[in-house]
Amino acid sequence: MMNPPLSLVGTWASQPAGFSSSDATPEWKWHVIDGCTCVYEHRTEMGMMIAWFQYWPHEDGILRYPLGKTARSLWAAAEYVPIALEASHLTMHEYRFDRVAKLPIPDRFDVFPGTRPDENGSPIPHSFRTKVQEYLPEPPKEAERVIGR
Repeated sequence: MMNPPLSLVGTWASQPAGFSSSDATPEWKWHVIDGCTCVYEHRTEMGMMIAWFQYWPHEDGILRYPLGKTARSLWAAAEYVPIALEASHLTMHEYRFDRVAKLPIPDRFDVFPGTRPDENGSPIPHSFRTKVQEYLPEPPKEAERVIGR
């Protein structure tokens, strides 16, 4: 478990480097839905990426594993994510996240933005959506997945 045992549940928004204005748009939003589900929203040049994860509390952080079908096929094991939790903010992957007023939670689909060619071969925006899968009882470990192949 993390120390101190403060709840992660809520919505967190990253603060850009040199943050000085409350009008800045966060690059990352992290919604912690409950004690085992979270979703990341990440603004990219191609559009908004949305990724759903199941997580398990772990020493000074969490273990996370994708809930989306496509992302699961790419992950061999749950990933450890260190989180430094303070009373007013947290630090994750070198980003500072502040707790913010509740923002809308995305639909339960992973969304991967990109482009596809139109009839003339010119790129047009396109997002690929994948359904969220069932929860796992325990975090997958790489050795178990290799043995199970």
